[in-house]
Amino acid sequence: MKQKLLKLLTIVAVGSANAQTVPNGSFENWALLPSFEHPVVAPAPVFMSSNSDSYYQHGILTVTKVTGVSGFGMRVETIQAPNGDTLKGMAAWGNVNGPSMSGGIPLPGNQALTGATASIKYDMTPTTPGFIGFIPTNNGSPAGAGNGIFPGAYIFPLSGVQASFTATTFTFSPALTINPDSCIIVIAAADVINDIGTPGDFLEIDNLAWTGTTDVLPGGDLDIWQMMPSPEAPSPWRVDIRDYPGYTFGKSTDAAKGMYSLLLRNIGSSPDLRIGQASLGYYDCPSGSGPCTTVPGMQLNSTPNAVGFYYKYTTSGVDTASAGVSLTKVGVGSVGGNWNYLLPAANWTFRSMNLGAMQTPDSAFLSFESGRWQTGVNGSTLLVDDVKFHFCNEATPVVGPTSVCVNSSGVQFNIDREFASNLQWSTTTGAINGSSTNDQVVIDNIAAGGTITVVKSYTDGCPDKTFNLTITTTSAASATAGGNQSVCSADSLVLLNGSVSGATGGNWTTNGTGAFNDPNMLNATYIPSSTDVSNGTVQLTLTPTGTGGCAVSTSNLTVTINATPSVSLNLGLNDTVCVSDAAFTLSGGLPTGGDYSGAFVNGSEMFDPAAAGVGTHAVTYTYTAGNSCTNSVVKNIVVETCVPTSIISQNEIVTSIYPNPSNGEFTIKINNNNAQYALEVFDITGKVIHSENSNKSIHTVDLKDVSAGIYFVKITAAHFNMNAKLIVK
Repeated sequence: MKQKLLKLLTIVAVGSANAQTVPNGSFENWALLPSFEHPVVAPAPVFMSSNSDSYYQHGILTVTKVTGVSGFGMRVETIQAPNGDTLKGMAAWGNVNGPSMSGGIPLPGNQALTGATASIKYDMTPTTPGFIGFIPTNNGSPAGAGNGIFPGAYIFPLSGVQASFTATTFTFSPALTINPDSCIIVIAAADVINDIGTPGDFLEIDNLAWTGTTDVLPGGDLDIWQMMPSPEAPSPWRVDIRDYPGYTFGKSTDAAKGMYSLLLRNIGSSPDLRIGQASLGYYDCPSGSGPCTTVPGMQLNSTPNAVGFYYKYTTSGVDTASAGVSLTKVGVGSVGGNWNYLLPAANWTFRSMNLGAMQTPDSAFLSFESGRWQTGVNGSTLLVDDVKFHFCNEATPVVGPTSVCVNSSGVQFNIDREFASNLQWSTTTGAINGSSTNDQVVIDNIAAGGTITVVKSYTDGCPDKTFNLTITTTSAASATAGGNQSVCSADSLVLLNGSVSGATGGNWTTNGTGAFNDPNMLNATYIPSSTDVSNGTVQLTLTPTGTGGCAVSTSNLTVTINATPSVSLNLGLNDTVCVSDAAFTLSGGLPTGGDYSGAFVNGSEMFDPAAAGVGTHAVTYTYTAGNSCTNSVVKNIVVETCVPTSIISQNEIVTSIYPNPSNGEFTIKINNNNAQYALEVFDITGKVIHSENSNKSIHTVDLKDVSAGIYFVKITAAHFNMNAKLIVK
């Protein structure tokens, strides 16, 4: 009852002459296989069927769901495939892949089992009868003698025609010697024991049940079916699709190159051991007896000298993996190839196998196996990656930098040693440090450009081949940040204009906390932060970029951030004047020593109300500190008409102010005809420091308690007003 491995004929022609690749030899391409239905049984024993061969081989289901006595039943049939193969239908609850049977339907273990019943119909050729078989076991050993056809098994052959479902009893005779704890059920539409069958034969079954025990056969009504899990397979490689008690192949992310490799593993133990196997092509094993032959999986349009691949191999016992290649020619057969054991290897190891073709082949068969068929060890695992042929036109590149910094040392160059028997490095620049025959060479003191050369020798018949890599040198890069700058705190944008040599660009950094508008622009702008302003200085650094990793020299500039002076302007009583007033010298700007400017301010810093005319006129006071930082303030002077007929002139009102300057006590003589007036005195900031109302024509103002300086007096009445300057010594 042992099933054969999946057979798929996929002949693949790829590449051009002397440049062919092994189809999916890197195992990067994986695809989910299509799925099919199987009946559900709970608690779940192993369910096996011939679908795992027939469906993935030919797209043909040999076990299907049909209408049963009530609900669904199961049909098992033998079908002839388009290529002439006889696909013998078989289904089983339990593992029947060899003489060691296991994984059947669980039973209580404390009750007798006398047999089973089922409704069946069939059409079987007498020379290739099908059967229903039962293998009761206890603790893994047969629970009865069986009926002589297979050790421990009760086999009930079926032949002829039974056109409708008929309830049938299958009695175990001789009776079981001990109560079973499980029972395997096998249903076949061919003589699978002798590996023969007749296309068209079928057996349908429904309503399986036990006799002799109260235990119910789970899922015996065959009404519930489910889609089987779909494994990923590395097409066009052939692998064993059977999934009990697990797949012998897998997709691994432990890869020598790329993302994935092929994993093959042994499952089980002798004599029921399943060896993980993958092949490009397949083994054609005839029914009955006779040796298996290989069917190639790819065409060749030239002769490869060797095949190579990377592998890892682990085993818990004495076991070896293997790799094989067969080159064939139509009408001749095998014309070359090789087969090697693969010993344990914890790290990725490259293996090269010379092929020694005697004639020009037209096709190739490749295979990998994870253990020995007769003495393999459960769990032995083989990883395979990057399978390739070697032709004599290899174009392996020297890997390393094509541009290095002038006077560099310790520069490494590599070449893939695949298929090589020897390597010999040489150089026209610098000096080799260490071995010149390894996969990697180290070169020191590269002062100028030159050529790195390696000669690769082979043992597979290919002549020596020379590989070159031309390199250039790059000078060290430097930067020029520009001269130091000074900026004022009130207008502290720093305009930069750096330059670089031996680089494609530059990058600005700072030891402050300000920000660049774009640090990768040579003419960037830096905006100092408040902390930078408070510190009074900040350093900016320009570093070359795009230097190819060569040494670089940076450049700094220092920005001194000077305080901007605080400026104020108080015009005092001069903020409002009469158009008829005489021109007067502007004052009130602090700090003193600044400049006044405006449309009607002349070079002597005089403001002429008559020239300005009635209206509001801006006056600017600008002060430049000793650190060259400038600030300014703008105030308005309002020029009024001040000439109503009922108001007399200031000169007619104020006869005199004396003494002026004084120690703070002033006398003002006023022709006011005893009219009431208001008197206010302002300091230079515009603050009122004295005020009173009076109608006296001679009035004394006492300012002896104020500081020396300039003050202003303003007298306002119904029919007159006046302004005057007071100087306190």
